[in-house]
Formats: sequence, C-alpha cells, structure tokens
Amino acid sequence: IDEVELSSSDNSMKIRVQRDSPSPLGRGEIDVVGGHDDRSESSASSRGDVNLDGVGSTEPTQLFLFIEREAWGDAVTRSEQHSDEAGLWVIRKDFNGECWLRQLPLHAASMRCPPFELVSSLLKSFPTGARMKDHRDRLPLHWACENGASTKVIEALVNSFPSSIQATDNDGNNPLACAERSKH
Repeated sequence: IDEVELSSSDNSMKIRVQRDSPSPLGRGEIDVVGGHDDRSESSASSRGDVNLDGVGSTEPTQLFLFIEREAWGDAVTRSEQHSDEAGLWVIRKDFNGECWLRQLPLHAASMRCPPFELVSSLLKSFPTGARMKDHRDRLPLHWACENGASTKVIEALVNSFPSSIQATDNDGNNPLACAERSKH
C-alpha cells in the first residue's frame, strides 16, 4: 500500500493506494460515440442526459479493447499512434437500450490499475480526459482511487485536473471517499 498526499488551495487529503485490485466490467452492447464531450467536474451529468446522437459503431475502439484486456503495451502503442481514440466515448446499453455505462479510455484504464505510461499517453492524446465525467458522474480519479492505482497515476490525474480531488460523483463521493470505501 502506498500513500500520496493530495492538496489544492482549499482542500487536502491523503489517499491510500493499493495496486492489485480487479475491477471487471459488466457485459452489454457497446457503442462508440465520436467527438469530444464538454462535460467537466463543474457540469453534472446523469444517466438520463447522455446524448446518444452520433453513435458511430457497435464495436469499441481497438484502444478500448486493449485496455479491457489489460494489454498495457499494446494500449500505449495504440494511444500514441491513434491519439483520436483517446477522446472517443464508449457507451454500453442494456437490452432495453438504456445507457448503463459511458466511458472514455481513461476511465476504463483507471478502473484497472494501469501503468503510468498508459495514463500519461492517454492524457497527452486527450488532455481534457481527466475532467470528463462518466455515466456515474465519476472522473478517472474516482476510479483510480477506488481501484488502487499507483501513486504516479493518481498524481498524474490530479496534476491534469487539480479540482478533481473535490469532485463528487452521483452518490456524493469524492475520490478520497472512493478510496476509503474500497479500503485502498
């Protein structure tokens, strides 16, 4: 277990980080939404307001597949060679067509204790990814803290978006609460 001190001008916290924590995603239909989203920590989202206009495919990107398989080297290479894929949202819908998952590759990676090199590459390819909230109003930092990402990964996410340490998800949890709840 590692510890990292995070602070901003008006808030500080300590996050305990553990490395080996599985976080499998569920199953369902996958769609890829093209383009970059303007959602950020300050603009709340919910499951109901996900715009599915522009759904381009029922297949995830190759980058997203590498991340799901935890093929980290392949994911880093893909992110560097196809940087546009870092900004594509992947949407999963249930059998009724309801959106139950909406993530960027950075969210998906943050759920799986990624290597720093991948997070660095994803942030270089799509710098605003650290500000984007998913279907649960979570930033990548929420997922990284909950799933025991390395200190370097957490620091990279915080440095990309310092206000993220104060951001709450749709359950009212900030990243520290996510880490505490999961005992990381």
